[in-house]
Formats: sequence, structure tokens, C-alpha cells
Amino acid sequence: MSNRACNLLADDGLDLCWTYENQFRPFPYMIIAHAARIAAEALGATRILEYGCGGSTVWLCILCPHAQITSVEHDEAWRTRTMRLWSALARAEVLLGSISLIEALGDVQSNFDLVIVDGKSDERPAMMLQGWTLLRPGGSLFLHDAQRPAYHDAINQLITQGGLYVYDDRDSPTQAALVHLLKPAV
Repeated sequence: MSNRACNLLADDGLDLCWTYENQFRPFPYMIIAHAARIAAEALGATRILEYGCGGSTVWLCILCPHAQITSVEHDEAWRTRTMRLWSALARAEVLLGSISLIEALGDVQSNFDLVIVDGKSDERPAMMLQGWTLLRPGGSLFLHDAQRPAYHDAINQLITQGGLYVYDDRDSPTQAALVHLLKPAV
């Protein structure tokens, strides 16, 4: 379908044109094996912090009805569109903001069981480092699209801070990579 046709349909409230930017499905935009690894941790979590709202937020709301889910999204248009399309997000606290918001969360909210860093943003390495400070001992942090060189320094910083590799497939032939780090219990 042409971009013009997509725009006309969208103006009428029909979003039938599939692109990365307008696909909303109640599942993370990642391979099944990565989603399964995150699900295994999410099922036991009571507090989840996610950077980058979308299909994964909806999925977490459905998968973990018992959990308090906080999702931070830096893109206002994406957040608004996602919130409008998915009623399941009514359960989640979906905040609009960036790294400064996560820093402010640290003052009032800590001890997250699970931190998931996903989505597109230049702040992802900083979010990963800040999310680590909000993670309880024994908690897990996942970084999706970890193959990107811009994220490697932040991953290495967490390892030097005592982070333990649980899973790292940056050397696999898949397009997207996942890194799972465990914050050691004190």
C-alpha cells in the first residue's frame, strides 16, 4: 500500500499499514527466544521497570497481572498512540520522560525486580546504568538490541560493578541480541 493511501486511512482512524512505527501488537518486537527469557523472569516479578513502551508493555500487563509495571517513554507521540490503542496499558504507569525522569524515580521508587531496556533512544546506555541502580539485589536487567556497539561500554560498566552474565547472544547470527544481567544479592 502506498504512503498516501496509508495516510488517508490513518486520517479516517484506520491504521492498516504495517511499518515498525505503526505496528502495535501485544507482544514485544523481538524473537520468541528473547521474549521467553524475559517472560521467565517477569512471571516472578512484583515490580517491573521498562524503558520504551509499546507491544512489550501490553504483553507485560497481560503476562503479569500481579505486577506493578512502570514504563518510561521518551517519545510523546508514540506514548499517546500506544495508550490510545491498548486498553491493557491502563494497568501500567506509562510515564513520558527521559533519563532525568528515571533519576527522579530513584528518589521515590527503588527495588525493582526486573528492568527492561528496549526501544529506540540515544539514552539507552544511560537508562541501563540508571536502571541498574533501581534494581534490587537479585534482580535482573535485560537489554534488547544489545549488539549495537553504542551499548557495549554500559554493559561493561555493569559487569565491573558486579553484574553477572546470565545470557548474552551478541555473538549469535541473529539480527538482534539480548543481554541478561543479574545483580548479585548482597
